[in-house]
Amino acid sequence: DRILINWRFERDGVSSEGNTLVRNEDDPATWTLHVADPKQASEDRVVLRLYLAQPAFAITAIHIASTAETIHQADMPVIPSDFEALLDAITEVAADAAPCPERVIEEGKCNKCPFFSQCMPRINDGIPELWDVPRMQKNKMIRQYASGARYARDVVPDVADLEAGPVINRTAVSDWMAGALKVNKNQPVYYLDFETVYAPCPRLESFVGSNNRIPLQYSLHVDTRGWTALDKDIEDLLMRSCVSGDGMKGLPKGVGHKEFLTTKPDSDDEREELVKRLIADTVVKGPIVVWNAAFERSVLKDLQKVFPQHSTELQDIIDRLTDLADPFSKGLYRSLPTYSSSSLKVVLPALCQTLTYPPSTIGNGAQATLFMYKMFKGMLPYEAVQRRVPELLTYCRVDTAAMLAIASALKRMVGKNGAKALL
Repeated sequence: DRILINWRFERDGVSSEGNTLVRNEDDPATWTLHVADPKQASEDRVVLRLYLAQPAFAITAIHIASTAETIHQADMPVIPSDFEALLDAITEVAADAAPCPERVIEEGKCNKCPFFSQCMPRINDGIPELWDVPRMQKNKMIRQYASGARYARDVVPDVADLEAGPVINRTAVSDWMAGALKVNKNQPVYYLDFETVYAPCPRLESFVGSNNRIPLQYSLHVDTRGWTALDKDIEDLLMRSCVSGDGMKGLPKGVGHKEFLTTKPDSDDEREELVKRLIADTVVKGPIVVWNAAFERSVLKDLQKVFPQHSTELQDIIDRLTDLADPFSKGLYRSLPTYSSSSLKVVLPALCQTLTYPPSTIGNGAQATLFMYKMFKGMLPYEAVQRRVPELLTYCRVDTAAMLAIASALKRMVGKNGAKALL
């Protein structure tokens, strides 16, 4: 109990995490807070991140101590034995926090504040605002605001074109699909998504490093129909199948589904079983479509290090990955909803109105991660875990079904001639 690294606690939908706490040997009733990651420190301040389970899963930053300050027992209860009191204290601080109540926007000051995205004044009329402009430096945003800019179109003129509807470069989308999805006539197209957890010191026989992603689940939709299939009702069919018991009921002919989920704690390591199943499920050659390929690639590379006996097969999977987010992140498809984000949760409702994430207590990746973390650490009774298994399965199924539906929407935009050119 003397040193805690990257500590994390969760209760009642609130999760907290910080850096390294070291109990002071000369005064065991006090702790010193150290910061390993400079991105989480701003000069003399330490940021404690809170994940608040709200309709929009928000992240709020709280300044709680200076890096050199000793945190006394009254301010920081004994951890981990008294972390309930710590969470009470954090929740109280969060409730009372009122960053920059007078909204004085200053260049060189506000840009360093972790409350920046929450603090800036919003119009909230559905049109991309100045603060939504991607990759613009915060100080430049502040200068633009001072000069009167309020909307993204004030500083990026072509945003105004999107107010009339989406802008689609059909030729570029068709070229991208032809290059990224090289499909022979009899090859399947796979749609893959992992759900992972991370822990400072998991009780695994071998792991790559502290807080590396540990996969516990995957969903895999398999489309064997070829790219000439221009679906009209694919969204309804996928939605019905995602909430069915085995994820297969109602799927279109030629579309299949595979999945894996372990509900065992980290003392029972089932990662090799996951690897074997994934290799078997993707053994027939064909592109493997993911969303944000860097994430899936890093998970697979970590598995290569832990299970070198499967390295060749895992490398084959890595080599076949293609990122469906590319047409959106590279501006081949642009719209108001997707202007500042190419996240799957943003793109899906912009292109597909029927396929949605069903109401449940697991409605986004952060909530799934929190629940799976508690499951992974053996903090939940068996009955509680089993009650949530259908929700975990459905959530991950919708992720891969969403990719299949988005790919179908792109095919419809390209048109039949463009789709045939892919074969």
